[in-house]
Order: sequence, then structure tokens, then C-alpha cells
Amino acid sequence: MSRAWPLKLYGARGRTTEHLYQAMRFSAHPDFQREVLSANKPKAAKLIARKYDELTRADWLDVRIDVMRWCLEIRLAQHLTRFGSLLEKSGERPIVEFSKRDTFWGAEPSGEGTLTGMNILGNLLEELRTRWKAAQSIGQFEDLTVIPAPPIPDLYFLSLLVDIIHFNDDRTQPLLLSSDDI
Repeated sequence: MSRAWPLKLYGARGRTTEHLYQAMRFSAHPDFQREVLSANKPKAAKLIARKYDELTRADWLDVRIDVMRWCLEIRLAQHLTRFGSLLEKSGERPIVEFSKRDTFWGAEPSGEGTLTGMNILGNLLEELRTRWKAAQSIGQFEDLTVIPAPPIPDLYFLSLLVDIIHFNDDRTQPLLLSSDDI
């Protein structure tokens, strides 16, 4: 939900990764995606998305982790050095989304310094950290700026079928590639 990492994709701006994630719930409804993206704050984007709960993709619970992974990959591609450095600073320590309300994406305290929860967001960030460190060790960051489409059928963003995205040097304007181009 951090506003430190705004995203730009296919000419649209998302103030946070949460904006993009919530918009992807409505891949068949570009107008709702635009409304979610236009929210001033990440919590507002989430509230707008909840307003249209009945129009959420039928398979959302099955695909939401892949969608979040994709959103985080876009964040890293657009903020490569700054976000990558932040991931690196965490060392080998576990990354935990501390949450008293959401034990799916995060974990909550359960006494004596332990946490209970699935911590999916933390796990995804640890995956990105591993990829960042591997790229950094060989000085090759190209793989971090080429984002494959998630393995999700009919995933659309603003009426465009999500496919491979390659971010150019300014990291804000993706080059649109199809799987036939690679």
C-alpha cells in the first residue's frame, strides 16, 4: 500500500501496487479498472473494488497470488534500483506483512514474539529479493525488466490482453511484446 512506488502501465497511472492489484479484479470491466486506478489512496482503491465485489473475476481467489506477484514484478521493473536496494537491505531475514486483520497476505502476533498467518505478501517479496540478488550478482538486470504474463486466462488491463511487458530504460513506458516476439 506504499505510495512510494507509483506505477505506469499502458499509459495508465496507478498510485500504488494496491491500485493495480485491485483493478485487476475486474479484467472484463475497464471502466471499473479506471475508477479503481483513479482513487487518491490505496485504501480508497480497495473500497472502490469492494463496491463492485459481484463483478470480481469468478476465479479471483485462485489467481490473486499470481496477480500480486505480477504487480510486484512491475513495481520492481519500474523502480529497479531503489526498490531492489530496499529488498537487498532486508538481508536474509524473513519479510513479514504485519497485519492484525489479514492473515492471508500477512501475519499477526500470537504471543512470545511469534506470528501466525500465511504471509503471502512477505513470501512474494522474498521471491523478488532472491531474483534481485541473483541479477545483481551477475550484473544482469534485463530479466527483471521483462515481465511475463501471469498464467491466467483472459487477464485484461484496460481492454488489453496482458502479455509480456518489457520496460525500456525510463521504466515507465512498457514496450508491448507478444509471446511470439520472444
